[in-house]
Amino acid sequence: MDTKKDLSTVIGVIHSYLMTQKIEPEHNSLLIVGADVEDVEIARSLGFTDITTSNIDGFGGHLALDAEAMNLPDDAFDIVFTHAVLHHCQSPHKAVLECVRVCRKNFLFVEPNDSVFMKIATKLKMHEPYEFPAIIAHNYEAGGVRNSAVPNYVYRWSARDLTKTVASGFPEREIDIDICQFFDFFVTRDDLDLRTTTRIPMLTSVLGTDRFISFLRLVQRAANWLPSTRKQGNHFFAGITKRGYQPWIAITDGRPHMRRLDTKAAMSMSEVLAGD
Repeated sequence: MDTKKDLSTVIGVIHSYLMTQKIEPEHNSLLIVGADVEDVEIARSLGFTDITTSNIDGFGGHLALDAEAMNLPDDAFDIVFTHAVLHHCQSPHKAVLECVRVCRKNFLFVEPNDSVFMKIATKLKMHEPYEFPAIIAHNYEAGGVRNSAVPNYVYRWSARDLTKTVASGFPEREIDIDICQFFDFFVTRDDLDLRTTTRIPMLTSVLGTDRFISFLRLVQRAANWLPSTRKQGNHFFAGITKRGYQPWIAITDGRPHMRRLDTKAAMSMSEVLAGD
């Protein structure tokens, strides 16, 4: 069995979003935060050509950027993309807000999904709440929170979490959020060998590693077929689109502030707020 990760599912999810939003990758600059070889492969498969890569240390020729405090101006890139990076941050919420700030149009990310299925899988020791395999893969020297040797907590996102985070960070902006939860078991034999603190080694010793991977892919295809089961997936994709300013915001000298409302407008605003 091929040991190369199958990226087709995540590529398909992002491609569907780009098509729906009428985003033309070849006409947009892209910043990949926390980039590795697979992320570049995803971006090129989607049609992006103007690609800038970064990571926290700047190793491998990447731009040195801290996802939680990027030394970049607002709207520096058309699109910002992260893949399995936010849960390595000390504050995933802060990293989301930084990525939204730096993008001019869209921020796209793929992270773990906070589903009932994943809560059960964690309780059954099929997953750990902390990410030990990444540390083991880096010889116990890196791969954890902020690429340290400390295993990071695997923060799982929900639609409500993301909506509240972005609204709190950018209350002056109109921002659209599109979400897709899905199953993607793109594990390889090497990945499974690292999951020594779970019950996976017990299962692979009985079924065999290749049979277990085949079983996972069968479950993935079946679970993604129905929207109701798809939402219980292990992955969470979000496409965040920056629009204009809220209707009650005015810009003076480049700074946003609330418009002065006449009596009728104030009453209308009160009705809107009461509806929330």
